[in-house]
Amino acid sequence: MAAAGESRTDARAHARAGGLVLLLTPLITVAFLVVQLVAIRYAEHPADPMGISGGPRTSRSLGSVGWMAYSARVWTWGGAVFTLPVAVLLALLGRRVLRHGAEPGYATVTGIGGVFHLLGFAFVTRFNAMTSAVSADDQSGFIAHNPGWQPPAMLALVVLAGLLPAAAMFLLARVGRLDRETREAGPGGSAGSTDDP
Repeated sequence: MAAAGESRTDARAHARAGGLVLLLTPLITVAFLVVQLVAIRYAEHPADPMGISGGPRTSRSLGSVGWMAYSARVWTWGGAVFTLPVAVLLALLGRRVLRHGAEPGYATVTGIGGVFHLLGFAFVTRFNAMTSAVSADDQSGFIAHNPGWQPPAMLALVVLAGLLPAAAMFLLARVGRLDRETREAGPGGSAGSTDDP
């Protein structure tokens, strides 16, 4: 019976951890927006990205560079809208797990959602408006001024987009195994039948 109690406690702990991990998934979209918008700002105004000088914008911001920056911002917000629905669904699942506990099948749903989440971020990273692969005909120098930290930051977000749901799936699957152990350790179970006849 003590083993059954420990299994129930462990199952609740794993369920809570899995729910909390799922709640973090929309933050990846927020981080994507921050990385992209800051990188666009640096590429648009490499000499004064933070606007500290306060001087008037030159023809750089009004010409082709300004248009490239505008297009990149539109693409960035579109990418966020593209990736957000799956992230929100995973977060809602995490909220339900925290409120009501894990149910059978939640690990499977998390795994499927995680695949779509990963594919969404892989897509917006591959077709990133800040890369020469998408803007190969850029003659303005906008892409050339893309900060060097932007590509690895995007790669890190792709890794996180797959890692967080995978971790949550593992935790929720562990809940299912612990629940089975609890049932087996209950009255009449093999773990519970230890008394001599």
